[in-house]
Amino acid sequence: MMYSEVFRVLDFASNDRVLEILEAIEREEISDLKKCYPKSTLHYSIQKLKRANLIERRANKYELTQLGITYLKMIRKFHRSLDKLHHLLSKFPDHRIEIPEDFVLRLDELGEFEVVESQSTDVLRPHKIVMGQILRSKEVRGIVSIFYPDYPTVFKEVIKKVNILEIVVTEDVWGLVEAYTHIEKIFR
Repeated sequence: MMYSEVFRVLDFASNDRVLEILEAIEREEISDLKKCYPKSTLHYSIQKLKRANLIERRANKYELTQLGITYLKMIRKFHRSLDKLHHLLSKFPDHRIEIPEDFVLRLDELGEFEVVESQSTDVLRPHKIVMGQILRSKEVRGIVSIFYPDYPTVFKEVIKKVNILEIVVTEDVWGLVEAYTHIEKIFR
């Protein structure tokens, strides 16, 4: 695929109007869009979607093609991922954020989150809050960019009671985790 084609597809995928039209067709409520867009804009967008084989007209109504159904699922995931990325970046405006490659494709899975900051009278506050949440959870998915010496012991307890445990760590943290001699007993 040529770069111009990639940018055209990304432009198409990031267009809110395209998403709104596809979702309206899926719900069989395309007439609602006539209130939101001028007739010429709606007609142009529908023709563009027809040419892309994402919709077709059957029995006097527009329907998603199989490609359109697939595209809609992908574009929803794309939009959720962008929303989560923007939310994440807004929480850390002064930080350089590096997201592991495998995790980039799963950004849309991020749930609600808040940033817990340490205080001058309690520098371990974030650690305590996160450990409390982890110990009460049945599913744990997270990113660990810092290492506390009690992590291996805590996660040994967590492994016994959770249904899902997925932790992404930086290479530096993994180096520290591997340094613990009892790590094989815990994680293997």
